Amino acid sequence: MSNDEQANERSTIDSGQTGAQINQTYIKRTQKCIAVNKSDLEENLTFGALESCLKGFGLFFLSGALWLGIEEVFEILAIEDWIFTPTILFCALAAIFGAVLLGCGVVVGSLRKKKITAIFNETEVD
Repeated sequence: MSNDEQANERSTIDSGQTGAQINQTYIKRTQKCIAVNKSDLEENLTFGALESCLKGFGLFFLSGALWLGIEEVFEILAIEDWIFTPTILFCALAAIFGAVLLGCGVVVGSLRKKKITAIFNETEVD
């Protein structure tokens, strides 16, 4: 390790700060670094994938059911008066299922963002 690297490392460690925050300086660039547990990163990764899947499947079911349901209603109204068909019931149930999945994805996303905010707040140096 060169003298410059050793001096840089000492200035980072001996900065007099407390908490899990380090201000890393390299040449002209200063970067604030915080310590994050591996389990927190794995949890964030898992929740991110779960959020994406729930929102994706929710939008798929909701948009498909609404499209098919509206098309079915217009076909019925073009031919005769309003009648309730099993297709309309299926579309309504699929739209509800999609909305529930989408809502769950939004909740998981807000929990993930809240966890990240909590990690940032815990590492703030006064």
